[in-house]
Amino acid sequence: NLPFQLNAYVNGTLTTIGPGWYNAGTLIQIPPQNVTLNGALYEVQGTSFVVSSPQFSLPYEVYYYVSVSQPVPASINGVNETLVSGYYKAGTTIVIYKYYYVNSTTRYLINSNQYEIIVNSPTTITVSAELQYLVTVNLPNGTITEWVTRGSSPPLPQVIQVSKNERYVLAQNSGQVVTGPTTITPRYVLQYLVAVEFPNGTTYVWVTQGSTYELPLVIPINSTTRYLLVSQQNYTIYSPQTLTPNYVVQYLVYINLPNGTITQWVSRGSLPVVPQVIQVSSYERYFLNSTLSPVYGSETITPNYVVQYLVMI
Repeated sequence: NLPFQLNAYVNGTLTTIGPGWYNAGTLIQIPPQNVTLNGALYEVQGTSFVVSSPQFSLPYEVYYYVSVSQPVPASINGVNETLVSGYYKAGTTIVIYKYYYVNSTTRYLINSNQYEIIVNSPTTITVSAELQYLVTVNLPNGTITEWVTRGSSPPLPQVIQVSKNERYVLAQNSGQVVTGPTTITPRYVLQYLVAVEFPNGTTYVWVTQGSTYELPLVIPINSTTRYLLVSQQNYTIYSPQTLTPNYVVQYLVYINLPNGTITQWVSRGSLPVVPQVIQVSSYERYFLNSTLSPVYGSETITPNYVVQYLVMI
């Protein structure tokens, strides 16, 4: 039983035939023809026969429609071809390449909803192809090659670790846009790990070779206590190293002077600095009349001053 009607000559008269009753001895001539039905194409070969029994085998081939979103390189029954939309014989094996190489430096990356198809029904294949080029990237620690899609930039490592104390850091915003096979040499800077032994703990920082690392002049502890740097502040770095700067503890001291209160940071064990003389006017002043004590914490002090007058004799 065929799922379609055929054009045929029945005893010499052209008509449409299908399964039905025919008189014995009827001559049926079927010319070659193609019949499409529900995404299938039936290729009927020409034949003729005289009805002499209920059995008859019609020679035909079945093809199914394969819809491809765009032409794409593929292997069709083992032959390299370009796959396009059309009818393909039932049983045809189609293999879509994930990568199709144009030459040693150019290829297509093919994305498809299916890569291996045996045609046994109407099929839809959705594909997209990305043109890629082979890019050579010269990195500080060696050369690599990678495939990069046209119009994009090769991914570059931000950091290349050489050892626990040395690394390279990318010193440019982005990579070169690729329009063909090429070689690129991105710019990296060498950095060294520097350990800084501060009084409140050790800090590790990466410093670019040949650049200057500046130590903080002041390290606050709280509102009334801090560390003050009393040694070298700037270091030019050419290798991994440990810095041990010299800091002293300072305390905030409130000093009540006769003409008002001032604040002063004083190093631990040192004396506050106060004026020996505070001039009030051209004929009146305050004169320091006490000895100050070393400072060992934040405090308020009131030095003893006496009033002096200029006496003209």
